[in-house]
Amino acid sequence: MFEAVLWFLLGAAVTNAGEWFMHKYILHVLGKHKNSLWAYHWHEHHAVCDKNNMLDEGNRRLKLQWNPQNKELPTLARILLSQLLFIQSLSNQFKNYNFNRR
Repeated sequence: MFEAVLWFLLGAAVTNAGEWFMHKYILHVLGKHKNSLWAYHWHEHHAVCDKNNMLDEGNRRLKLQWNPQNKELPTLARILLSQLLFIQSLSNQFKNYNFNRR
């Protein structure tokens, strides 16, 4: 049971850290440059939020079009993939540690 709680807490920490890193450094730092792939976040999403008291109505529903909200889906997929690889690596190390302790 303790092991499951530990994995859950580790997963939550890694997920939050990954989202924070991608949002701060990819979407904000790279997004400030007009010609960047990530410019939509800074120049579209933040412009809408500034005009609507920090609310982007586009986040309330998913539309099948290439809008700022759907442009973030590949970013979220990258976060998920990197975290799955990280968790898999930790899982393998943990299994090896338990095997070697016996």
